Amino acid sequence: MTSRSHLRSFTIAGLVPLVVASLALSGCNDSKDEAAPSFKGEGSGMTTVNNSDEETEGAEETTAAKKTVTKEEEAPEEPPVVTVTQTEKQESSSSSGGGQKSGVENYISDFNEYGWLDGGYANCQRFERALFAGSGPDGRVIICETGGGDKVYRSSMFDGQFETSDVSQDGNNYYVNADPSIIVVTPSGVSVREGGGLAAAGEFTESWQR
Repeated sequence: MTSRSHLRSFTIAGLVPLVVASLALSGCNDSKDEAAPSFKGEGSGMTTVNNSDEETEGAEETTAAKKTVTKEEEAPEEPPVVTVTQTEKQESSSSSGGGQKSGVENYISDFNEYGWLDGGYANCQRFERALFAGSGPDGRVIICETGGGDKVYRSSMFDGQFETSDVSQDGNNYYVNADPSIIVVTPSGVSVREGGGLAAAGEFTESWQR
């Protein structure tokens, strides 16, 4: 009896440390399992990636793009450019008392086929008729034709008087040789050219030609 009691005591005394050690190991394993993160699909090659940052950036870009489109749509359209062309009103050649006229009985003011009615130096003489006449702020010019078909230039322009029969015609323009100058007479005015340059010029407010 004494030996059996001693054996039981030894057996119980030996089991207690084993049970305590087993419980301690079990507690350690449980704590490790709780601390370790769980990865789904681990061991099959799958990896979990956090896409929250990328989704946030994508949402911001989409919002910015929407704002840009909205600004472009709301931007007012530029009004079309309208070009206005102004037509200069020209004085009719048949108006009374001014402008450029032509033809018999369609004379400028105070004029007939022989010259100005108030007389003066720039007029046609006996057996002459007027081919051209012009007047302006600088004076008067008349070109007459003789019975023999010659042309005579007379002018009271630029505070001077001049007469010559050395006249040539080219269309509506007349060229008068006043050596060393050339006088060019057109329906709009008279110009004096000398040495390749312009020496003087005068504008006609009204002119007439046959």
